[in-house]
Amino acid sequence: MPRYSDVVQGVFQELNELRRNPSGYANKLEHFLSQYHGSVRHRAEEVPVVTKEGPEAVNEAIAVLRERTAPLRTFTWSEALSSAAQTHANDLGPRGLVGHKSSETEKSLQERLDGFGKWSGHLVEVLDFGAVSATEIVCSLLVDDGMPTREHREGLLTADLRQVGIGFGPHEEQKTMAVIILASKFQESTDYERVTASTEAIESTWEAKNWMEGAVKLTCEVSSETEGDVMRKRVTKRWEMADGTERVTEEIIYN
Repeated sequence: MPRYSDVVQGVFQELNELRRNPSGYANKLEHFLSQYHGSVRHRAEEVPVVTKEGPEAVNEAIAVLRERTAPLRTFTWSEALSSAAQTHANDLGPRGLVGHKSSETEKSLQERLDGFGKWSGHLVEVLDFGAVSATEIVCSLLVDDGMPTREHREGLLTADLRQVGIGFGPHEEQKTMAVIILASKFQESTDYERVTASTEAIESTWEAKNWMEGAVKLTCEVSSETEGDVMRKRVTKRWEMADGTERVTEEIIYN
């Protein structure tokens, strides 16, 4: 698995690839589309994602990039915006929270930027949860499944947004959390606290290694058993299949 810090740099590269060549980036959405089986997106070595709109939203995003989006000016990196983004990821992630306000003080994005610098023009923050690669993060934001206004997609494709800061870290409930702050203009403070993404590898998902083909959800029941001097665990797995049926498997794990 990649490191959290690697994904941050990867997202920056993906965003600028998107801005330079929106039509060409639609090819990555074509691959994204190939992961869908009905409304479920199956990811390599990760648990599937149940979407609200299915392939239709992906096809819409492809059409937008190929037919209605001209090349855009690329983003410049802001260390201060990235520190603000990472601070938010570090705040909400361990608590399993979502949203644009800080956990304890409930500061808004604009308030959270106090001390990091001053912004002017437009200011946008987009969040993504559960992705494990830079390409998946950007594609998910472009598709914007379940968001009728497509505000995340609109943010990435807004012409006068020029600077970007990116944070990425673990999330208690959603596995990962990405924070992307976009600004028309941002004047960095000279004395802000620099915060960077962890250099640790993203934790692998153990259940994905033996994921049943066609399953969309897994519930596990674990019981301990003793056989002589040997302790073992019996894992009963209940698989919810895409067609609505259920399958049950068992595994024995010896300590």
